[in-house]
Amino acid sequence: MSLPVDPPDELFELVDAHGQPTGQRKQRAAVHREGDWHRAFHLWLFAQTASGLHVLLQQRSLGKDTEPGKIDVAVGGHARPGEDARYGLVREAAEELGLQLQPDQLHYVGIRRMERRGSSWIDREIQEIYATLLPVPIEQLRPDPREVAALVLVSFAALRAWSRSRDEMITSQYWPVCPDHTLGMPMAVELDHHSFVPVTDQYWQWGPERAAQALGFRLP
Repeated sequence: MSLPVDPPDELFELVDAHGQPTGQRKQRAAVHREGDWHRAFHLWLFAQTASGLHVLLQQRSLGKDTEPGKIDVAVGGHARPGEDARYGLVREAAEELGLQLQPDQLHYVGIRRMERRGSSWIDREIQEIYATLLPVPIEQLRPDPREVAALVLVSFAALRAWSRSRDEMITSQYWPVCPDHTLGMPMAVELDHHSFVPVTDQYWQWGPERAAQALGFRLP
């Protein structure tokens, strides 16, 4: 019997609304049911191509316990008790994308307080955000299909323009993830704001901008 992609008994380390540890640990299902603050992290992945700077995103699998099927940052996860965020992101990148990284490849972007609700869950996270350049071609990635339904590549300029208006479609290059962890043939897919994980803090605008700046890109 295979384990669920999001084990309900996974232990989370609780923090207060300012990110300070409370000394408490609680199972994942209870944390999301009761809306406890907990530590998490995000990794923005960028790719440079002949046509310019691009952002690699993921489509969450339909088996995820929050926001299934939505477009999200390339790598995200929850911190294990006592775990440093950089090492946690190295672990998550390997688990989710089959991508091997080193902690010193990750550039610090900032901290985000995130709150969102679903029909049966409340998610309150203190997220540590990092960024890096994708060190291998996308075709070499081997995502876990339990975690990731597809990889999605969008132009940074197009994402930036879309995030400011939110009233247009954005064209993406879309690789479905196959059951054997390989990528299917890429296709062009049009996305709108309903395709993305919903936010209330304009994260889809400032997140990639600050991540690009952390990597040394100068923005117009």
